[in-house]
Amino acid sequence: MLDLFVKEAWNEKRLKADFFPKAVIPKIRTKRYYIMQLFKGEDLNHYLTHKQLTIDDSVELAATLLKMSQFLLKYDLVHGDIKPQNIMIAKDDNENLEFKIIDFRSITEIFSINSKAGTPSFLAPERFFGEAISETTEIFAIGVTLYVALTGKYPYCEIEPFLNPFFKEAKKPSSINKNIPEWLDSVIMRSIVIDKEQRYSHYSEMHYELTHPEKVKPYFIKNAPLIEKSPLLFYKRAFLIMTFIDFVLIYLLLK
Repeated sequence: MLDLFVKEAWNEKRLKADFFPKAVIPKIRTKRYYIMQLFKGEDLNHYLTHKQLTIDDSVELAATLLKMSQFLLKYDLVHGDIKPQNIMIAKDDNENLEFKIIDFRSITEIFSINSKAGTPSFLAPERFFGEAISETTEIFAIGVTLYVALTGKYPYCEIEPFLNPFFKEAKKPSSINKNIPEWLDSVIMRSIVIDKEQRYSHYSEMHYELTHPEKVKPYFIKNAPLIEKSPLLFYKRAFLIMTFIDFVLIYLLLK
């Protein structure tokens, strides 16, 4: 426990960025402790019990989490436990929401296979089979956090500790919150897709699409029907088939 505390305090002191609360280790002390900046607000989990994030605020939240993750990557680290309970939320002087990420106990080395960091409902499926923490598993946690923030529901239900869950395709968040635009729908679904090969591999990929909505390609659930993937192509094919049937029927009638 002492080793974990020393590591936590060390990370708090050296990792200085706007999305973290400031921390200080007093030079003269008789006990082991450190001091963290007082942040007047509430955690996102509590905030969501009485309010819902707007689309713009959700995009800002995602951008903040991705910037934080990219910052940690410089140190070969990952947060390890991204979730609403570890995100503080308050209003700045201009009444805009701002976010601070807390809980330095979970921060660990990227590609660690021994770390138990993380909360089951936010863990990527491969983490349940002992795969290493990586950018793509952190992206999954960011995606689930966004999904919860915008819908109030978990994409794969709430997962209890010590369970090996069965994952099936999640509903699109726009099916729950009609205000979610199609491009953001696709970004979220691509970040939480079960197959990691279809998921964003790097923070920079997700951040680029988040800041360039016009570049986002529509996301379709695997094995989705053609009418959902490409309505225009579906109706073109249907028209050709019906035309062919009509010609056959005419030919039989005139024969």
